Amino acid sequence: MTQKEIIEMIQQDHPDIGETQIRAMLNRAMDKFEEETKGLTKKTSTVTPVATRRRYAFSEFSNITSSDEVLKVTRVDYNNKPVRDYKLVIGKIDYTENKITSLVSSEIESNDLIQIHYEAKSTKFIAGDLTDVADYPSQFHDGVMNKVLEQLWIKKGDVNRAAYYKNEY
Repeated sequence: MTQKEIIEMIQQDHPDIGETQIRAMLNRAMDKFEEETKGLTKKTSTVTPVATRRRYAFSEFSNITSSDEVLKVTRVDYNNKPVRDYKLVIGKIDYTENKITSLVSSEIESNDLIQIHYEAKSTKFIAGDLTDVADYPSQFHDGVMNKVLEQLWIKKGDVNRAAYYKNEY
């Protein structure tokens, strides 16, 4: 469901509640939902390795604007081969000195990629783009809407309806 569809469905029961308040409540409900369903939104991002660098910030990967978006890294690949222990440290092991050293330019090809697989926060609904759709699977969209409806019925003092939407959540 799009943001607009969810807002309109909520406003059928609560026409006095504006879009801005519903959007804020939806975003809080999404945070709670993500907390309870860890791992529901899975994403991947890539970065091109640079010689002499072993560590990369999340913000250097494609499609990640903030480290807050990444809940948990589940796998790290270098050229589609898993990197041990999911570390964002890329290099080679120097067995004589027992340490990891950086790759040098001659060891990196132009098509090399570091890819991370991670659990992510869902993108928040924003004003102005009512066509937004939550990142998590569509069968869970009703759950977030039901959480907001539960909260609104509690505010109106109707505990029976609130309990209904809590069970639906």
